Amino acid sequence: MTSDNHMPDTWARDGLEVIIRDAIEPLYSEKVAIVKKQGIWEVEAVKSDIDDITLPEIFAAEICLISNNMQIYTTSAVLQAFQTYRVSLYDIRTDKHEYKLGKPTFLKKYGEKYVLSVEAEYTHIAELLAKQLEENGVKNAPALVRAQYEDTLKADKIRNNCPTRIPSVRETIKINEDVAGNTARYIARLSNGNIEMEDIAAGLADAMSTLEDLLGVINCEDLSEVKATIPLAYLQEEVGRITSDMNPAELIKKYHFAEYTMNYVQKRLGAVKELLKLHSYPDKGILNLFISDMDHFMEVFPSRVLK
Repeated sequence: MTSDNHMPDTWARDGLEVIIRDAIEPLYSEKVAIVKKQGIWEVEAVKSDIDDITLPEIFAAEICLISNNMQIYTTSAVLQAFQTYRVSLYDIRTDKHEYKLGKPTFLKKYGEKYVLSVEAEYTHIAELLAKQLEENGVKNAPALVRAQYEDTLKADKIRNNCPTRIPSVRETIKINEDVAGNTARYIARLSNGNIEMEDIAAGLADAMSTLEDLLGVINCEDLSEVKATIPLAYLQEEVGRITSDMNPAELIKKYHFAEYTMNYVQKRLGAVKELLKLHSYPDKGILNLFISDMDHFMEVFPSRVLK
């Protein structure tokens, strides 16, 4: 997070990424071993991807820990990493993203055939890992992996390709729960988690993605790009119509959409906290660290960052 006098660019406090990297270091080693076995370790895009820690792999690892499903801990988590890489490359390729965070994407650097070939490798790896999960007791794992991937792409398209007017708050919440929450429910199922594990994963994913959407709104220069996000749905409800010339930094001082958004997040987190207590999940567990950082963010935002 930036200093209290500036707009934050993340809800996470300094140090969280280091804690996560230390906790899941064995997963990185396993990812490296897999891509080396597949003969794609020297592919630049692969090296770049596997160095990234993905939230789905963290969720899978923690759900396995809570559920005491350690026999599938590594397989389930690594599978989610490659599922995430697949979705990311598909998004870059189909939406023709040539730059990301100011840097050229692999589509820009090497072209569509290159991206397609890496996608195919990730798909093959995901299929192999799904079979391993099924062999270790996760029923219908290959079908679940296919459904997770397809449903994620469908929901993401609905969210990103909304008309100029955003759906109602209720409809937008449903869309976002389909994007983040349902993907997280698949993660829980592929970690052999029960319905409580699904609710924990879905609630936390919804909260995290919603706060990220709020930060996305307030950190952009204008509102020329409209997506079906919860903050924008609340803003539209207040102003009637969102126009491209609106200044998000000024809007947040005048309207209550950030407050309404955080109320939604707090409600989701409250339910997750209660479920985690039932399972004696440690305060220093990664999921509780996520919750703690989000709670802290909402305590100081927006009053202190916009003073």
